[in-house]
Amino acid sequence: MRPAVLFLTPLLAIALMGATDCASDDDDGSICDAEDRAEAYEAGMSKDGDGGALVFTLDASDPAPPDLDANDWTLTVTDAAGAAVAGCVLTATPFMPDHGHGSNEPSSDATDAAGAATIPAIDFSMPGYWATEVAADCDDGTTDVVNFGFCIEG
Repeated sequence: MRPAVLFLTPLLAIALMGATDCASDDDDGSICDAEDRAEAYEAGMSKDGDGGALVFTLDASDPAPPDLDANDWTLTVTDAAGAAVAGCVLTATPFMPDHGHGSNEPSSDATDAAGAATIPAIDFSMPGYWATEVAADCDDGTTDVVNFGFCIEG
């Protein structure tokens, strides 16, 4: 083995021992233990849209709670009075504010007569806090957005 390789190999090993995954917290627990921005996932959780026009209910997540990789979210959209709103396309925009990046932006088919639709394959590509905006664009011209913030364990 060449002398330069013999010298660099221990240095590389030392550097790799100190390298950490950007999502890791510490060796004492989950990266989500100290995350105070995250909501606790609960099937059926409802939130008013930022514009006040719609109410978004996250009926189910598959997997539940949301986890790494592809997640299918089933939501119901109602108006402020509680009536189901059909004909809304829902688009999810997941974003990791701590890292400054997102992932994919999947959309649903239009909500059915009961106001329900599934957004397929929302990709949480790494552990950590994800703020996910769900935007509704409805046939009647109504638009609104809501944010769900979950910490993904991985």
